[in-house]
Amino acid sequence: MPRHLSHVRDDCVLLLAESLAGVCVLLDCAGPFANTSEPLMRACIEAGAHYLDITAEINVYRLGERLSLESARSCVMLLPGVGWDMVPTDSLAQQFSRVAHPVLPRIALQVATAMSRGSAIRAGEIVGAWLMARVDGALVYTPHAMSALFNFGDGNVTCAPLTTMP
Repeated sequence: MPRHLSHVRDDCVLLLAESLAGVCVLLDCAGPFANTSEPLMRACIEAGAHYLDITAEINVYRLGERLSLESARSCVMLLPGVGWDMVPTDSLAQQFSRVAHPVLPRIALQVATAMSRGSAIRAGEIVGAWLMARVDGALVYTPHAMSALFNFGDGNVTCAPLTTMP
């Protein structure tokens, strides 16, 4: 994606769709995703290109869900969060659901490096989203989730859990 398209606005969806002619998959790495995701998702639906991004912004996940019927009609996959928590943790939780008698999984993510500038700007939204669980296909709040100790190999670290199995 050319750099001049990284700051997109809703009124340029058709231009973006034209720019995506012949593209199979778009990976959006241009945050803040609250500004870039909707026009790019809509352009991908229009152009028939799959959409991926690396966001951790819960409202972008919700946007993907709101556009899911429209994207399905165009045979387009909208998959925000491929570089953050939603996709890896949901995938891991799905694997647990296939086990005959699973032990209740505890899934957490430790971010051992500093946040990017964009993540720091959006941190209020990310932290404010708290723990979400997927129940009957929908993301729902689980406000009583508590932080827990996890050991990633160098001793216990306090983490907020990222996903639960209902």
